[in-house]
Amino acid sequence: GKVIVAANRDFWLSTSKLYVPHLRQTTVPLQTVWFSLCFGSYGIYVWINTLFEEVNLNDTYFNELLFAASNLPGNLICAYLMDRTGRTTLLIGSMLASAASLMAFAYFATDFWQIGIVLSACAFQACAIAAWNTIDCITSERFPTAVRSTGLGVCAASGRIGAMLAEFVNASLVSSPVRLLLVASITLIIGAMTPCLLPEGDFTLRPLVDDVDETSSSSSSSPSSSSPQPSDREGEERPMLDSRRTSSTGERIV
Repeated sequence: GKVIVAANRDFWLSTSKLYVPHLRQTTVPLQTVWFSLCFGSYGIYVWINTLFEEVNLNDTYFNELLFAASNLPGNLICAYLMDRTGRTTLLIGSMLASAASLMAFAYFATDFWQIGIVLSACAFQACAIAAWNTIDCITSERFPTAVRSTGLGVCAASGRIGAMLAEFVNASLVSSPVRLLLVASITLIIGAMTPCLLPEGDFTLRPLVDDVDETSSSSSSSPSSSSPQPSDREGEERPMLDSRRTSSTGERIV
């Protein structure tokens, strides 16, 4: 009993740290992204077979296999672009591309163009997995070490709520695939705009914050103030150069 009480106390203490003023600006936007990404992606993953049947797609299971296989190129493209484009840019771009793919899916569904339906569904899967890889990376980098696991858990829990809500919404819309796809697309667009609210810019290739207090102070300190100026370095190097110019007998070396 005491172990459970202590665990609950530690959990609530760690969770409360996520909503102090300087960390709340990170926690809430990330929770929003997780919610919208889970709502827009898991809702499609679960209902994709039914959607294929509703739009009268031939050979449903083979096309579902193609849908699942498009996960691989999405992972490869994400791995290539992650450090080149920046985390935030990649997240926004992949979520917007996922939303655009669902809109294309809805358009092709109205025209019953089967090749377009399959291609747009596969494009959605590839872009969505890129968004998932990126949000995992951003979430683990944004929180200080002391609350990193708690922050990731809280954001993931927000995503699960979105995924559960999507099941009820999609169940009521599955007979109208176009409406279902548009709802998921709009949700992804809302989530794609949220990373712009994250403070301190992009964390790509930057050192991680290791303490909760550093998060509040890092926004007020600039990189130029934390590193010595070139003039200071020159002043530190002059005595060393002068000492190297003196011989062992104490005479100056010309």
